Amino acid sequence: MKKAISVTLAMLFAFSLAACGQPADNNNAAATDAAATDAATTENVPEKGVSIAHVVAGNLGDQGLSDMVQAALTDYVNEYGGTVNAVELNYDASLNDSTMLELCRGGEYDIIASGFYNMLEAIQTAAAQFPDQKFLAFDVELDYSDGKNKNVKSIQAKQNEGSFLVGALAALMTTREEITGINDQKKVSFIGGMENTAILDFLTGYVDGVKYIDPSVEVTYSFIGSFSDTAAAKELTLAQYQQGSDVVYAVCSTASLGVADAGRENENLVIGVDWDLAESLKANNPETAKWVVTSCLKDLRRLIYDLMLEYQNGTIQWGTHTFAGVKAGGMRLAENDIYKSTVPQDIQDKMTQIIKDISDGKIEVGTAIGADQAAIDAMKAKAASRS
Repeated sequence: MKKAISVTLAMLFAFSLAACGQPADNNNAAATDAAATDAATTENVPEKGVSIAHVVAGNLGDQGLSDMVQAALTDYVNEYGGTVNAVELNYDASLNDSTMLELCRGGEYDIIASGFYNMLEAIQTAAAQFPDQKFLAFDVELDYSDGKNKNVKSIQAKQNEGSFLVGALAALMTTREEITGINDQKKVSFIGGMENTAILDFLTGYVDGVKYIDPSVEVTYSFIGSFSDTAAAKELTLAQYQQGSDVVYAVCSTASLGVADAGRENENLVIGVDWDLAESLKANNPETAKWVVTSCLKDLRRLIYDLMLEYQNGTIQWGTHTFAGVKAGGMRLAENDIYKSTVPQDIQDKMTQIIKDISDGKIEVGTAIGADQAAIDAMKAKAASRS
């Protein structure tokens, strides 16, 4: 197991600070009930501060979701005391179970945080064998039936809802030829890192959003087979542009940089995911950044920080799962200066209404979570349909 890295004294991820901002003030509402929860707080939070292990399936430093989680945990211990140790597994799945079990046996940590579906089995195995160990699981839903996983709190951003937003935006943009980068074809695309449940959930929301606006807009899609192969991402994106797409949604982590580069080279539009891709490119690649019209932001930093506040206040509900979508602020559009200068005002107004309609429950978005193969096949057929 790779040696844990202490990050208690300073924030290592400056980008995450800029992209996500500080946790919203309204998320501290639970603190007003602190007097009523003194006993629970004393029980849950050691005087020395909380000790947290963050088990990262891949690596930190790629400006992705794991960095957001690390930033949230570091924000918390900087504010309230404690330590955060990151354990990076470098995508070696053979280490998943052994690492989680070793951390539990050591008894050093008050909380072990980990997430995504590739860590699901390891989290559940460790939680079952060490019922007194507390776990935070993010971007994954555990099985809580029959009293299972009573020592775990899980939270999952509704990526399908965020993808619905950018799908709707792509469909609205692809018919507006007065916009630089838009052609005369009603076709948009999706580039995924790998074809797994989570990425298919992004694709499902994207297809639903496109078809909500205009069923005749075709959605083409490709999967790289990697989240880091920027060269392959660029090649696939250029192929999508050559086939008539003018907006490509990049759901491929670090490989999104290759998608953005293809957008610059072909002078077509790109939509990023998870973090604000345009903002991350501006300083060193402003000519590339200007083609990234927006990003679908998954705000795990805010969600994890909020859970830590619940832990601090003794109100966290172990053995439960929370979905956080557009309404809860778990998913949102990057409405930066590029978005505001590129997207016509009438489309911005339409997007504001769509966001409200999703929040109010007037729009129901499909999901790949729990879907069988027939449903996935039907979604793919819907993507290719022009009616």
